[in-house]
Amino acid sequence: MKNKKVVLLLAIMMVLSVTSVAMAQTEAANLTREGLSAMEMMQLASEKMDAFDTYKYNGVLNMEMKMDVPGEEKQEMKMEIVQEGVFKKPQQVYGKTTGKILNMELPGGDRTTEVYMNDNTMYIRDGQEEQWIKMDMDPLLKEIQKLTGSQEMGGAVMSKEQMAALGMYATYGQDVVKDGKTYYVINVNMDQEAFKKMYQEVMEKIMPQFAEMAVKEGEEQPQVDPEVIKKQIVEMISMMEMEMEYSMYIDKETKLFEDMKIKQTLQMNMGEMKSHTSSEGTYKYYDFNGEVTFPEIKPEDIKEMNKME
Repeated sequence: MKNKKVVLLLAIMMVLSVTSVAMAQTEAANLTREGLSAMEMMQLASEKMDAFDTYKYNGVLNMEMKMDVPGEEKQEMKMEIVQEGVFKKPQQVYGKTTGKILNMELPGGDRTTEVYMNDNTMYIRDGQEEQWIKMDMDPLLKEIQKLTGSQEMGGAVMSKEQMAALGMYATYGQDVVKDGKTYYVINVNMDQEAFKKMYQEVMEKIMPQFAEMAVKEGEEQPQVDPEVIKKQIVEMISMMEMEMEYSMYIDKETKLFEDMKIKQTLQMNMGEMKSHTSSEGTYKYYDFNGEVTFPEIKPEDIKEMNKME
């Protein structure tokens, strides 16, 4: 049962991580702004963002997770997740996430995680650790590029090819006036069947490669069969139900993408074990072309996979 909980949490976190960076794609929209459909306006905002070499972002995500396990008392967890980070062309991203459990106390208090990605290599560090875990993301990114037909990865706004593969569609919402500025609002929704199809295809492709990496890094054969984990995750994805909506705020005058609101619900089952996760958050992008700094990671700062406890 403990292993099933781990697999369930892994699947939830992977789904949320994939969708948290999704922006917008749509077919012909009924409403326009300045003669542009929602998709065209998003592409214009993407071009504006692409003109900057750097920018920063921050946001707060409130998440509630309920888990129903047969024979056990229902578990409920409420979290506040604070995120901040910086981006630099072409694919350099650093993000810091601090999670606070609101309805219980954890040993050590709030948990902080740092993620640094340079080209196709990802470094992850727990706030209680001094060393980083290194992961080669090239296999995953190449498969996503093949499935979407797009070579553009990273940045605040995904390409329309990537969004099409994820089943995204967008429409204009009511314009908003904030701090004396008018913003076009684009509401973006996801087609869950298209997303599930792509997710399963990616899992089928990358799991064998990650299994091979684990064997190379470890001194012994891994105790958990990656094929079993892959099968369990793919089965859960096929049965999951989700609703995801993103509201994008674009400055009417500058056409810059500045703010985003996220609302997600995710229902996942694994046998008789069920979980329901809902989250709402707000994010802001700012300081375009400002100075940014990234962690300096030396070879001695990297923790080998086979030495992880």
